[in-house]
Amino acid sequence: MIKIRSITPDRADDYFTLFDNAFSDNPDWAGCYCAFYDDPRPDTEWDASVPGFAERNRENRARTISEGKAHGLMAYETGRPVGWVNAGPLDNYGNLRIFKEAAERGGPSVGGIMCFVIHPDHRGQGVASALLKHVDDYFRDFQLAVAEGYPRKARPDNPDLPWGAAFYKGSPDMYRKAGFEPYRKFDRFVAVRKTL
Repeated sequence: MIKIRSITPDRADDYFTLFDNAFSDNPDWAGCYCAFYDDPRPDTEWDASVPGFAERNRENRARTISEGKAHGLMAYETGRPVGWVNAGPLDNYGNLRIFKEAAERGGPSVGGIMCFVIHPDHRGQGVASALLKHVDDYFRDFQLAVAEGYPRKARPDNPDLPWGAAFYKGSPDMYRKAGFEPYRKFDRFVAVRKTL
């Protein structure tokens, strides 16, 4: 049975255990630690081959978690961390990158669902759907009125692209089943929304 818990400083070890094991099929992303949407560097400078890249991201993320500034939910199965969703108030993300065109700031308070990280042994078993189901209450705790996600419209043409890279935003069908509706469409992704 999957249990969902919010990220807290006392769950930092679980968080890093998940990240240290979730990217066996995509080692280039292993050093992200879900720092991508907070890092001010442009995409052209986001380079895992740079010495110290992963270590810097890990240290920054550890500090964010220890200070209680990280937002998201962890999924556990039999006490083992098996999934993560990076989700929180959109205004808290420092660099939304290409998704800033979709994410309207102001108006109703909006929560953004930015990334799912699922352990390879648990993919296709409903972990991401369970995390998404719990985002509603998590966002309500922040007094947010709307939940928003950005799933890719279809699998990319590149058959070698790892699963975690292709579907790290979730799928349109997963959001539809959770009560989200298309809000705005873009070249590669669709913004979906749900009123809380």
